[in-house]
Amino acid sequence: MKNRRGPRPSSPALEWLSDLSGRTARITSIGGHSLLVENHCGILEFTQERISLATRCGAIEVAGSGLSLSEVRRDALVIRGEIRHVDLPCGEACRHEP
Repeated sequence: MKNRRGPRPSSPALEWLSDLSGRTARITSIGGHSLLVENHCGILEFTQERISLATRCGAIEVAGSGLSLSEVRRDALVIRGEIRHVDLPCGEACRHEP
């Protein structure tokens, strides 16, 4: 009997593999006034109104007021303050970049 399966749909498990590799930036909201950003490549800009972080896919832009950085590590940091907007320029193609 022939296997009549067509192309397999994208599996959420495959997205987890990319995420586990540590190459994809991850942003987690902590409470109402904090963001944990993991797997960034460095700080591009830092003011009390704007923080820009480099990632493999481009820059993550965080806008707000009273912004500060805490718990800064080589691959992760916490942004605190009144966060009004987060711009994520990475598209679907970038997420699966080798």
